[in-house]
Amino acid sequence: MKRTVFYLLAAACVLTGCHRMQKFTISGEAAAAGLPEDTQTIQLVSEGLPQPLTATVTDGAFSFQGEVEKPVLAKFLSSSQKQQHFPSVILEKGTITFEDGRPVGTPLNDANKAFIQQLKDIRKAHDNKDDYLKATEEAYLAFISQHKNDPCAVFAILLSDQRLAPESVLKLIAAASPENQNVGEVRALANRMKRKIQH
Repeated sequence: MKRTVFYLLAAACVLTGCHRMQKFTISGEAAAAGLPEDTQTIQLVSEGLPQPLTATVTDGAFSFQGEVEKPVLAKFLSSSQKQQHFPSVILEKGTITFEDGRPVGTPLNDANKAFIQQLKDIRKAHDNKDDYLKATEEAYLAFISQHKNDPCAVFAILLSDQRLAPESVLKLIAAASPENQNVGEVRALANRMKRKIQH
């Protein structure tokens, strides 16, 4: 009887898509997250969220709580008319804060911050433009190969826009998993790079 109940529960779990969600918390100052000082509300937008999350900025601070099925890349959108870029964060299990303008506190966000520092170190180490570009592309490829199945690959690919030649960007996209290649922003970037090459 116990075994029958176990199998019925297991079957119900499979049929209903039963799985463990990853709960996350994001908290910090709007300015520390790279958002304009006059930000009053912030939206957290991602293909991995059923709908955007909204937080009110109080005394310069904000916080989000939510859950995702698996780690995903998200963007902050500010209510300010001054927003010119869209800071990103990886939503994953744990508490995410900010350090030096970058999200930290969880494994993938920490990996992204370390990668940004690596790119800065490469720039400092190379005076020759060709050597710098070669070392930069190699760093991107190594990072994406290491993270091809998680959102760090998407982060790095989107970061490469305006930094590497179109052919190099397409090479990075090809190194990511098919799932990451199919992320909307990555597909749009690939099409943009292909058009640049054709013209």
